[in-house]
Amino acid sequence: MNAVFGTYLNYTDFSADFQSQNFMTNTTSPALAALTPDGAVHLNEADFQQPDWKRAFYGANYDRLDAVKAKYDHLNRFYALGAVGSDR
Repeated sequence: MNAVFGTYLNYTDFSADFQSQNFMTNTTSPALAALTPDGAVHLNEADFQQPDWKRAFYGANYDRLDAVKAKYDHLNRFYALGAVGSDR
């Protein structure tokens, strides 16, 4: 199953945006995850608040990718929200 879902942005009431984002994270995403066990997400389309982002974005590959990053980027010069090692 492939699905893309989102919310509208409210350019005058940013608190409404936070409510929509939290609804996606805490209600919509868990409901879809229940329908697709062991599903995954595309990082560019992901929820930036994804609670289990390591598994959702990278699956079983995360530990290996983290070791590669530690070896070649031990100064953490390459950073992105949700990227391998971004929680350090």
